Amino acid sequence: VGWTVEVPDGFTLSSRVPPGFENKDGIMINMMETPPQDLSNLPHPTPGEAMNKGTPNEGMLDSFEALSVNGRDGFLLKSHFVKTNVQVLTLMVEGTTSNGTLVAVLPPNANSADQLAAMRQALLSAKESPLTEAQRLEPMPFTVKDTQGLRLVGTVANSIAVFTSGV
Repeated sequence: VGWTVEVPDGFTLSSRVPPGFENKDGIMINMMETPPQDLSNLPHPTPGEAMNKGTPNEGMLDSFEALSVNGRDGFLLKSHFVKTNVQVLTLMVEGTTSNGTLVAVLPPNANSADQLAAMRQALLSAKESPLTEAQRLEPMPFTVKDTQGLRLVGTVANSIAVFTSGV
């Protein structure tokens, strides 16, 4: 992933998909990238808005904050799962070669105000670290042998590579 964060002490690299970090309390920080786009054009949700209503993953948006992350436009969402009280912080930030989507998931036993503040600080430390095409393809569970005439548009969860023959 072409994004980095300063993770708090006690976090280790996770073997889960999507890539990220986790600690002994079950807090996870996941990082994904998407093609670059202007985030101001995306619809902004309203706090109090229900998400996935009527499903086991029903959630509620607690807050939406437009902000700058290391000089890049972005926004931070705070939400929670209604049935499990899992707290989620989602940062979307614009980049040059990709946009970053960074998600901190805090289970009920680990979502104190201090832990939420630490996760917010970690997410807001996000920096774009552009990778070469070879570096982006390296973690894939397959090998791409011939990309002549193709351009890597993006990768998804270290398991999907998207190419185009266009510009």
